[in-house]
Amino acid sequence: MGETIAPPAPEVEFHFEGQDYVMVFDWGALAFYERTMSESIFAVFAELERYQVAADAKVPNIERYAPRMSAVGALVKAGLHHHHPAISFDTAMRMFSDPAVQAALGSASDASMGGGEGAAGKPMPAPQKARATRKRASTGTKPSPAGSKPAARSKNSGARRRV
Repeated sequence: MGETIAPPAPEVEFHFEGQDYVMVFDWGALAFYERTMSESIFAVFAELERYQVAADAKVPNIERYAPRMSAVGALVKAGLHHHHPAISFDTAMRMFSDPAVQAALGSASDASMGGGEGAAGKPMPAPQKARATRKRASTGTKPSPAGSKPAARSKNSGARRRV
């Protein structure tokens, strides 16, 4: 059977404090984040998207939509891990305060998650939701026929009735 190989994840270059960096969210970055945070990387992507939607809508008290900073730092570190494995968590957090790094993070995550461009500048398809192919488990009882009988009257448990 033929094996499907995913195209390489797009790399995004940016400049920070006099150095050039390359960010990429490939399978290794996803696994690195999950090992670091013990959660799916999609959790922080959802937090960042929720915050961006709130910011675009100019929602008051936007801080309540802010993503967890530990997750953001781990996300930046995961995106840089392939090309810059020695980056510390503190440096990743400092980087995130830079608008150029925030833009690179958005571009790299969008491109790798289907929101950006793939090979030859063509839009990458959005991931498809998996369909269940397994039959639902049975409870072990047969379904009642149409027009089922009314509920039986409860029987006396044998205890004496109080008067």
